[in-house]
Amino acid sequence: MKYISSIILLFPLVLFAQEETVLINGEITIELEGVEKEGIHILNLTSLVGTITKKDGTFQIRGKVNDTVLISAIQFKTKKIVLSSNHIQSKTLNVQLLPNVTELDEITLKPHELTGDILKDLRSIKTVYDSVRPTRLGLPNTYVKKISKNKRKLISSGSGGNPIALLINTINGNRKRLKKIIQLEKDIYKRETTKEEFDNTIYYDYLGIPEGKIDDFIHFCSLDSKFEEVTATKDKLLLLGFLEEKSREYKKINDPEKD
Repeated sequence: MKYISSIILLFPLVLFAQEETVLINGEITIELEGVEKEGIHILNLTSLVGTITKKDGTFQIRGKVNDTVLISAIQFKTKKIVLSSNHIQSKTLNVQLLPNVTELDEITLKPHELTGDILKDLRSIKTVYDSVRPTRLGLPNTYVKKISKNKRKLISSGSGGNPIALLINTINGNRKRLKKIIQLEKDIYKRETTKEEFDNTIYYDYLGIPEGKIDDFIHFCSLDSKFEEVTATKDKLLLLGFLEEKSREYKKINDPEKD
């Protein structure tokens, strides 16, 4: 009878231990040497909390038994781990990641690149210019960023110190139209670079964005006045928190029945 009573008394303690949320110390290991471990996304999909790894691959995240932890980075294969009682008791989580290698199509190598067609072979032969680049010669202005076509048009519409040309282009609306196009190009570039900060798995599994809706979601986020401020910080964790907040609004608008 005493034995049964002990089991009954211990049972709630076991349940409490399983529900207890603890701070877990984790570490990412990679077989290849020299591979950067900093900035890998660690996300608890159950509690919707996240963090990123430090330079040495270590991290801390809160979790409990049966929580699903997602480890994701573009350069590695995504991994999901369900926390066990061992993880909670030891308060450790060691994860080995594999590089995300893209398999190339099979090719046949020839002892030479000639096809037998003289005209075709002449066109395919590399000239000296192909192997000599301005960057290798140390020429000036080599690293100057190329101005976009529309920006060049905007500059030329009022260039040369010609006030008449500037006046004409201002009156007919050319400069205003070009400014709008340039701003549109900047906005598209900003949205694209923001989207590429995270692997698609983050959008699907963590933020709950449906497949094929990522671009629409990022556009929705860019309409928020805080978008520019958050993206300018270059802080991935801050950006992820902002996207997580906006994902709730986005899903509520697009699928109100689920909320």
